[in-house]
Amino acid sequence: MFSIAFFGECMVEVSGTLPCPLQLGFAGDTFNTAAYLSRLLKNKGKIEYLTGLGSDLLSDKMRGFFEKSGVGTSYIRTIPNRRPGLYLIEIADNGERTFHYWRGEAAAKFLLDELTPSAFAADLMQFGAVYLSGISIAILTEKGKDTLYDALCLAKPQGLKIYFDTNYRPLLWRSREETRAYFEKFLPLADIALVTDSDVTQLYDIQRAKAEELLVTYNVPEIVIKSGDQPCIVFTGQNRICIPACRVEKVVDTTAAGDSFNAAYLAARLIGCSPEQAAVCGHQLAAQVIQRHGAIISEEAMPKLDFISAT
Repeated sequence: MFSIAFFGECMVEVSGTLPCPLQLGFAGDTFNTAAYLSRLLKNKGKIEYLTGLGSDLLSDKMRGFFEKSGVGTSYIRTIPNRRPGLYLIEIADNGERTFHYWRGEAAAKFLLDELTPSAFAADLMQFGAVYLSGISIAILTEKGKDTLYDALCLAKPQGLKIYFDTNYRPLLWRSREETRAYFEKFLPLADIALVTDSDVTQLYDIQRAKAEELLVTYNVPEIVIKSGDQPCIVFTGQNRICIPACRVEKVVDTTAAGDSFNAAYLAARLIGCSPEQAAVCGHQLAAQVIQRHGAIISEEAMPKLDFISAT
């Protein structure tokens, strides 16, 4: 049995194209991965979401949505006088998306402001692993960022595994220099790093090959470098494996492509699959997700994944 805490922010998602009616939903990078992982490994482990919410109607509905998605809510903290953040997605004809955020006063931003590193580390140590992303870090206050880092440093020597998705969103950071400084602190803590190649090439203004060279210097035991419809690369020690992506005829919406890949990859690894098999599963799920609208596709649309479905 595994136990994973997913740390970050779930938001109110507004999607659609005006003047057509807009749709409301709930989504967020780390939550998307948690929800997909729950579907893939039903009843095989414990999945909890660590975030801050308010006491308003949308927060209550979000808690209910978590529970229906198989994601636990026992570690959610209520932040007085705060509400969930909100974002609007614009989707181009080729499926690529643009995000517009309203999250400056969101409850999740202030989640760690009243906690000490040791108190948050105690929460984390109730789990075997924690999953977080560059967005999880970016949304926090400066105090929250420091608390998160110090808590991870306290919990990791006690056996906590750390899964980190770079997920770089420039609008959430003051500068590339600030982002690099935090990534260079957090990446070496990771047991598995799930990286989108454009995160690194954009942050450091380098080519893909140089990005691979840079990432290897962090000595992360397992690094997955994703590249959209191109093959992903998995580094485990001195081994470099290249796994082709699935061919998709028409991309509808790329929202949560990376989040779903991560869920399938981790699900496969948690049940004992090899990194190569896990990457195949990641590509298979992401390929289905990008052919449908929204971050989280219906359960009926979930594909059978070669190595997970076989167990």
